[in-house]
Formats: sequence, C-alpha cells, structure tokens
Amino acid sequence: MAHEDNKKWFYLILALGGLTIARGFYFPIAWPVTNYTLSYSFGFIRRGLVGSITTFLLGDVAYTYQFIYVLSFLVFGTLVFLLFYLSYKSLQSHNIQIIVLLTFFSSPGLVFLANSIGFFDHIGLVVSMIFILYIGKITSIFKPITTFLITLCIGFILILTHEGLAVLVGPLILFALFFSYLTSPQFMPKQFIPLLTATALLGIIFLLFSFTVTKYGTITPETKTLLEEHIASKVNFDFSHISTNSISISTGMTLGYMYKFWDHLAQIRVLFTTILIALPSLIVMFYVGIGLIMSSTLSHKNILLFGYLFSSLAPFAMNIGGTDIQRWSMFAIVTTFIATIIISRLSNLKEITSPVIPIQVTILIVALNMMTMNYLINDREIHTFPFLNVVNYIGDIRFGDQQFPPIPVE
Repeated sequence: MAHEDNKKWFYLILALGGLTIARGFYFPIAWPVTNYTLSYSFGFIRRGLVGSITTFLLGDVAYTYQFIYVLSFLVFGTLVFLLFYLSYKSLQSHNIQIIVLLTFFSSPGLVFLANSIGFFDHIGLVVSMIFILYIGKITSIFKPITTFLITLCIGFILILTHEGLAVLVGPLILFALFFSYLTSPQFMPKQFIPLLTATALLGIIFLLFSFTVTKYGTITPETKTLLEEHIASKVNFDFSHISTNSISISTGMTLGYMYKFWDHLAQIRVLFTTILIALPSLIVMFYVGIGLIMSSTLSHKNILLFGYLFSSLAPFAMNIGGTDIQRWSMFAIVTTFIATIIISRLSNLKEITSPVIPIQVTILIVALNMMTMNYLINDREIHTFPFLNVVNYIGDIRFGDQQFPPIPVE
C-alpha cells in the first residue's frame, strides 16, 4: 500500500475514532474518582498505590475533584494517543489490514473506554502499550534476566494499582515479551523452552502476587470506617462507597457473591448479549491475527496462537465474579486489538500472506459497530448522536445549572 494511501486511511481512522469516542464520552463519575483517593494512610490496602503517590506529592490537592478530573483526562488522552500511534506505526511499518483499524475504531470497545474515564483499567492499558512500543529496544539492550526483572517490576506496579490488572493486561505484557524474543533474528531454537518456561513463570508470579495483594490488602470494617471518614474530610465531592466496599470484600465473601450473581438467568442473558455485541469486532481481528500466525513459517506457531488468543480473551475471565459483565466483554475488544497489533509485525516477514477481507464485509462490520446500542456502567446508554451529553452540559453551564468541572454525585 502506498505511503499517501496510508495517510488518507489514517485520516479516516482518526475521524472514525473521534466519532466513536463521542458516542460514549462521559465525565468521570464518583466511583473511579474515589479510587484515586485510596492510599496507604491506614496501612497497606488494595488499589492504594496511585493515591499514595499523588497525596505524597501534592498533599490535600490530590483529594480535590478538579485535580482527579485533570489526571483522569491526562491518562485517557495518553491512552487514545497511544492507540492511534500504535495504529499509525502498524499502518506504516507492518502493513496491517485496514479493516482491523476500521473495526476497532468503530467498535463498542472504544465506546466503552470513553464511557469509563477515570478507571484504573486505563492506566493498565497505557503501561502495557508503552511496554509494547519499547520491548524491542529493551530486549536488544538488556540481557534476558534483566528484561524479565523489568517486566516483573512493571507487573507488580500494575497489580498494586489494581489487582485485577494481572488478568486484564498481564497476559498482554507477557505475550509482547514472548513475541519479541521469538521473532528476533538472534533467536535460536534451543532458547524456546527456557523462553516459554520463564514467560509462564512470570505469569504464575503475577497471579500469586495478585492473590497476595487481595488477601493482605483487604481492609476490616473498622479500617473501612476510618478510611471513609478520612476521605470525607478531604474531598470536595460526594465520594462513592463502592470504592471502599470493593476493597473490604474478602476472597470468601467474593465466592459467596459469585454464587449469588450466577444463580439466576439474568446474568447469563447479559453475558450472552455482550458477547454478541463484541463478536463482530472479535471475529474480524481474529481472522486477520490467526491468519498471519498460521501463514508464517515460524516454529512453535501453535504456542504463539495460544498466546495470542489467551492475551486477547483474558478479560472475559473477570466475568466469573458476576459483576460489571459489560465492562469486561468490551475490554476484551481492546486487548484483542492490541494483541493483533503485535501480531501484525509478522507481515514484515517475506513468506507471510496477510488475510484479505472484502470491502463489503468491512462496510458491514463498521455499520454494525456504529449502530450497536449497549448499556454500560450504571445503565448509561451509548448515545445515538455524538456529543449529546456534552451539548446538554454546555447548556446547563450557560443557564447556571452546572459547573466546570462537573462534581460527581454518588
């Protein structure tokens, strides 16, 4: 594909992505905003790393909604920039199928990212994409043992940010590491078993550390009360009790809730519906990604295929908890896209034949994505018309019924 043609396609992708983000855009709500106020003030707790850093650096300013609002949008802006930047690099360097980009940037997965500004999921995605961008340089500069230690430290930081990131983006980071070594010109067949073993060991350590953080970071009812009183005395908004409730639920209580959530058909219907909504996007990306893997002459392509599918679909495992089902199903679209971006580097190999999807199918998939209606966090509906809630908000400011930034109410 010619360089100028790539530029034209990228402009279209920018426009499409902007339109899709507009469909789901919401200002940060009380729940994720409160997460930024959690800290180690009363001892070690789950999800307390970010709040501990910000309050250490900025003091009481870090508790204000204005600061958290700006920080949330900086994280979201970085996330969107990295998604577009990775797409541009893949378009220019790896000749990725245009349909993969058109599919993702019109998908409910991107809508959901815009709908969940402020959640720590975004931090996990930002860190994982930066890691993917630089893993090639890291593996070429450092010895394998140093590279694996760097990866381990990154994983620990993410898990201290939110223990669920071990499942959401942990497999993606490990897949990028594994792929970088496997496709390196210096890679030798005898190194495969040590590479596979070390990658699997990192994954096990991530999970064990996540369980450890969950076990020892769960707070008692007494600590929960003290923490809520502390937060209430500092913040200038109605903080969400969901944040403190989440970190006071033990593993045993979680298992009880799981049984309660899955003991009726309503949850099954929600899961089935969200899978159907995600399916068109997933099918397109898997068709291209799996096609690239299977047409390569790489040894151990079956292991590579497993890593690709596992890192893509890992967020679905979060559905076991029975809560936020729409959230994890849509998140899987994002991880599948990033994993497909990684796989697209195979197209640089001469023997690769990239799968071709007819333009008619491309139009159909994009149309399906753009028409999809889905209820997101707190039953907020995706907007049929872009910027609908933003326009209403501007009108409210004009007539004095709203302020900027809007203070969330639980």
